[in-house]
Amino acid sequence: MADSCELKRTPFLVLAAVLLVACGPAEDATIRSPDGAVTVDVETAGGPATYSVSYNGTELVEPSALGFDFASAPSLGDSVRIESVETTSHQSTWTPVWGATDSVENRYNRMDVTLREIGGPERTLEVTFRVYDDGVGFRYSFPEQETLADFEITDEHTEFAPAGDYTTWWQIANYNSYEYSWAKTPVSDLGNESIVPQHYGKGWSAFGEAVDGAANTPVTMRTDDGIHLSLHEADLTDYAGMTLENKGDRTLEAALVPWPDSGVKVKAKAPHESPWRTIQIGETAGDLIESKLIVNLNDPLALDSTDWVEPAKYTGVWWSLHLQEESWGGTGPDHGARTENVKRYIDLASDVDAGHVLVEGWNEGGPLFSYDGGELELIEPSSDFDLETLADYAGERDVSLMLYNETAGKVTPYRENFDEIFSTYNENNVGAIKAGHVGDRIGGKYHKHSQWAVNYYQELIDHTAEYEILLQMHEPIKRTGKRRTYPHYMTREGLAGMEQVKFRDIDPRPHTSVMPFTQMLAGPVDYMPGLFDPELPDHEEFQVQSTVARQLAYFPILLSGLQSVVDLPENYRTEDGDYKPGFEFLREVPAGWDETVAVQGEIGKYVTIARRSGDTWFVGSITNQDGRTLDVPLRFLDDEEYEATIYSDGPDADPITNPTAMKRFTLKALLR
Repeated sequence: MADSCELKRTPFLVLAAVLLVACGPAEDATIRSPDGAVTVDVETAGGPATYSVSYNGTELVEPSALGFDFASAPSLGDSVRIESVETTSHQSTWTPVWGATDSVENRYNRMDVTLREIGGPERTLEVTFRVYDDGVGFRYSFPEQETLADFEITDEHTEFAPAGDYTTWWQIANYNSYEYSWAKTPVSDLGNESIVPQHYGKGWSAFGEAVDGAANTPVTMRTDDGIHLSLHEADLTDYAGMTLENKGDRTLEAALVPWPDSGVKVKAKAPHESPWRTIQIGETAGDLIESKLIVNLNDPLALDSTDWVEPAKYTGVWWSLHLQEESWGGTGPDHGARTENVKRYIDLASDVDAGHVLVEGWNEGGPLFSYDGGELELIEPSSDFDLETLADYAGERDVSLMLYNETAGKVTPYRENFDEIFSTYNENNVGAIKAGHVGDRIGGKYHKHSQWAVNYYQELIDHTAEYEILLQMHEPIKRTGKRRTYPHYMTREGLAGMEQVKFRDIDPRPHTSVMPFTQMLAGPVDYMPGLFDPELPDHEEFQVQSTVARQLAYFPILLSGLQSVVDLPENYRTEDGDYKPGFEFLREVPAGWDETVAVQGEIGKYVTIARRSGDTWFVGSITNQDGRTLDVPLRFLDDEEYEATIYSDGPDADPITNPTAMKRFTLKALLR
């Protein structure tokens, strides 16, 4: 079952309050959320430092260790005392450039705990906790000190010890890919590769190797009492990505992605900060979707101007390549990026009110999947791709080009030529890029989720901002809320998207019923929906396994600042040349929102999300592989008269044999 609908029909207050309380040495410290529901306790008692988290008086996370191992220094955290505690309170509201809502409340209580080593070099480690009504974030700070200047972290011993064997949704760890489907097990079985469901891309060398006994984050859990929590990180900057290793006894420990050929995970110089370690908490699964914890823990806006940053839909030369109806490389009638073919997608973009047209295989040498060094050509177009002509043709229709920058992971020549590449794009109506990193490693030898790669990705973010080019990333580092600081970083892949139906005969419906409660909690997802011809009779080896109504429902469900209208232009038209029913929904649905409500959902079973743009609400509902009828509460609507246009699976719809069967009808209702 899938449904989508459209319903047609706020100033905000900015406050800042600070209450400062300083305390001297102690063996424990406590901080609560502004509403009093979430409590964090820190204890030392002259031994290891631990923290625990409770919700409404019930312990969710039992005492869990804090600390580090270093390459050339003793461990820090095993024997410490609390030297000082400082607490503050904060309340403000900030305005996103774009996102799920038009304003974000940032209200928390903060506790800064300074830990001092007992004996030895007596080093200090600072741990900052921010406790929100919707969860907890904490980060480490390594202050400048004689006994800890330049240092190399070999292990971070942050633990997450759930108080029960919670039901857990997790994805096997991989230092180079997040393109897996989801396992659902007790937390005690997290990371057990033998029970992982078949995942997208398995066997692809581009996606690296699974790490048995560990999971990528986010990791989402449900307690026996129905409380939901999700473990992740925020503001990943100049640090290694974190996976979670199953240490037994229901204890998960941070396992950082290493530098090559060594046990070193992070190279740093004091002062230095870790990312925030995050625990989102909600009464329902939908509360996690509405949580603002991840973005609130990131730095404020870093761009001087943002008038060029606008969420938008895009069309593009992409799906035809995966269907193998056209080619990435070469020239001639089969080349997807030939000038006359790209014009068709520009026309489609104009008709569907999309801002950009993605072009893959446009450059001399093709997509460079087999690139082995030397010159990386991301300026010179293929002989049958007329960049200047297409730039003008698109500009006349209020559309810009989005060029595929595939590096095959060989990013050294790319970063050396950022200025020349991006200045050329500025001259040719290229408003966005899709940066790809297919390959076993990045930079020749580094894991894609390592500290080296994190810093490369940041360099790309900075340079695209300088040239005012919107950024979509594939084979990226995970989402950690950076869209608050760098809103031009519109979306990223880092998940098993639509293209994976080509690589693996697997049903994506359970996967997309989990995704809003896991990967999307941390930021926008480039899943690439919008198919109007999901039935693929000429491609017996794979099927999309989706109805057209489901494809429409993805638009309000899946947040993305660049949202695809992915199908071939001809697939949106009838034999008479008219646009098919449902195209008007694609035309009207936006990519940025003023309000978001997670109406209902059960992880891996179904989800309904309502999003408002102006006076119009767009509502999407999807289920897993099991058909069901859902009653959708409309409590998010004001007491007014509404007209709802509903697109639903037809009574004989089937994701393989009859995916285009769809009902469209209109209702009027007066809510009181």
